[in-house]
Amino acid sequence: SNVIQIRGLGEDDDGTWINNMFDEPADWLPLPPTEGTEWSGTITMGDTVRILYEAEIALREDVYPGYGLLDLSPRFEKTRRFMASDRQPPGTYVFPDCAVTVLDFTMQMDVEGEWTTFQAGTDSTWYCSGVGMIHRHSIGEEYGDDPDDWDEMIYLDWWWTGQD
Repeated sequence: SNVIQIRGLGEDDDGTWINNMFDEPADWLPLPPTEGTEWSGTITMGDTVRILYEAEIALREDVYPGYGLLDLSPRFEKTRRFMASDRQPPGTYVFPDCAVTVLDFTMQMDVEGEWTTFQAGTDSTWYCSGVGMIHRHSIGEEYGDDPDDWDEMIYLDWWWTGQD
């Protein structure tokens, strides 16, 4: 079986890029992507950080940039389908055969022998055959002394079609 794996996470810390590498690569997307496929696991970064996750390929669809993507939240109804009238007119860009994955995660750190959650959230990602990731929507919450919520989107569908 083939699978796309992820080796780590990167973050910007006041203009300095930091790579946080996992101890072992994690399965990110089974290939070929089949609607309804579920997987889960635990990712570790040393002895002090772990990420618990559950993922599902929730939907397969053709994607028309700018139509439908903005209407889906990370916890969208898995049975939602868009009608042809919701799409761009014929002759415009389309990404055929895309898989929408929904991944729920909890990041924990070892604080004096107890696993303590410091971040949790949901990532919804659109992967299209022959192209790769075209869109990502991530929401979540940070815990601790300075709790914060986040909601960010990455629109590669516009970039791929030259509309950005």
